[in-house]
Amino acid sequence: MLVSLSAIIADRVPEDQRGRASTAMGLPQVIALAAGMIIVTELVTDVGWSWIVIAAIALFAPVPFIIAYDEADPIEGSARPKAWRWNPGALRGYRDLGWAGLSRVLVNAGNLLGTTYLLYFLSDSLHLPNPDNALLILTLVYLGACALASWLGGVLTDRWRARRALVAVSAALQAAAALALALVPTWESGVVAAVLLGLGYGAFLSVDQALLTDLLPDPQTRARDLGIVNSAQHLPIAPLVGWLVLSVAGYSQLYLTAALIMVVGGIVVFRIRSVR
Repeated sequence: MLVSLSAIIADRVPEDQRGRASTAMGLPQVIALAAGMIIVTELVTDVGWSWIVIAAIALFAPVPFIIAYDEADPIEGSARPKAWRWNPGALRGYRDLGWAGLSRVLVNAGNLLGTTYLLYFLSDSLHLPNPDNALLILTLVYLGACALASWLGGVLTDRWRARRALVAVSAALQAAAALALALVPTWESGVVAAVLLGLGYGAFLSVDQALLTDLLPDPQTRARDLGIVNSAQHLPIAPLVGWLVLSVAGYSQLYLTAALIMVVGGIVVFRIRSVR
């Protein structure tokens, strides 16, 4: 679903509006996470019925888009996709997209490394009496900051057309959140980290998506290329790194590792040459 929506942005939206269009795709994901948590924890607490409600929402949510969206007249025309054949010369056009994909993989891996083990950090490191409620509070704080930054990031990247710098800033904010947990492991630090992580990831959602759509080299294979990048970001890097680090060290080292991964992801984006 996300690949199809991303391809529509690349096909139909002018470059100077892609940040806001990416916000329109990314912001509902943030709202949905918060709404989904509230639905299954507060409104529909029965496990079986909660799954039924989720299934109904998933089934009917695309209907307005399917009814309203017109496939006709894409910006650059639509042609039947070419069959893929090995052509080393054609790969040169994918250099910048490859660096952008690597940046996305690293930033997402660092983010997941921090968030996946947060419940255990609250329980095992901070020894909070109710880590589940603490996690819910931090998640809602994170999602609120994420929603604000996603909207703001989309507006700013369209206005300034500075995609790379904003991706780097968003990675740095997320790295700062991980450093806060690593160096000052307290509840107050956790709240600050939730705000920083939300601001960083929210901006990353809109700006990085706009960056990717700017770098697609072939109008006829946009969806395929986006599919490859989106598949790569779901490689199981976070659980593997988490297992390796926690086998020999603790949560401070885990969050230091997450910060390092995200910093590298922010630096890698400057290898891109064709856009600002």
